[in-house]
Amino acid sequence: MKEVSCVLVTYNRKELLKESLDALFTQSVQLSHIYIIDNNSTDGTAQFLKTEIEGVHDNCVVKYLKENLGGAGGFEFGLKAAMKETKDQFFWIMDDDTIPSVNALEELLNATNLLDNQFGFLCSNVHMENGEVGNVPTPSTDWSDRSDEGLIKVESATFVSFFVNREMVNAYGVPIGKLFIWGDDTEFTRRLSLQKESYFVASSKVLHKAPLKSVSILNDVDSKIERYFFSFRNGIYIKRKFDGKKSVFIKVIRNVLLSIKVLFTSKNHRIRRIKSIYKGTIAGLFFKEDI
Repeated sequence: MKEVSCVLVTYNRKELLKESLDALFTQSVQLSHIYIIDNNSTDGTAQFLKTEIEGVHDNCVVKYLKENLGGAGGFEFGLKAAMKETKDQFFWIMDDDTIPSVNALEELLNATNLLDNQFGFLCSNVHMENGEVGNVPTPSTDWSDRSDEGLIKVESATFVSFFVNREMVNAYGVPIGKLFIWGDDTEFTRRLSLQKESYFVASSKVLHKAPLKSVSILNDVDSKIERYFFSFRNGIYIKRKFDGKKSVFIKVIRNVLLSIKVLFTSKNHRIRRIKSIYKGTIAGLFFKEDI
């Protein structure tokens, strides 16, 4: 039997967390461990976990962080813990708004058999609440090599149902916690797919209960403006790491043009929005990884 640890990071979304956990508890293949990383939530998540999960579900391991380390920090912490504290062969990573179908894990494991366990990572077929496809991974140029088996070769994906084996983590590390949010999944999946072919598994289906309304630095609420620093910093860093100087230059120019767009289209806090763009862009030129 193949043993799998799920690493689920949560922050202030208690009701979604309950849904996600219910879906994990009813998988057609039982998980060996479910690592729940609470990113210092303030909405009663900790109380829920202490009263309804710990001691009730034997395969659940709850870790309470003393500060919010962001999704990246949570996944780094959780994957390190699962690697150290278990002997499980596979690790299934997701956010708290991911609701896997009952056979999502089973289909990922079936794909490992088709691939003879030789892969960088696997990712699931994600749909949003309105039925549209979501979190679409970046396909490889030779994406169709195994399409008749329901496997599409990809270069990068998100952490909405991401699957990796112990050997790849041992060899190539964990997500970079310093990235905090935005781009940590892109960096990690590109890092792995450069080493081994990686695949989208069409038959492994999950629901992503993320907001459908599109927001950006142009129109997001004022309380979230400063966090876009991480988006622009990490975007530049990833271009530097994987795509070369020309791509970095193009990304910088696009960020400058976006800042001009802020001046003409954003309804408020234009200076704060522009500062986030420029501070992040400059920081990205000097950011150093810690793998």
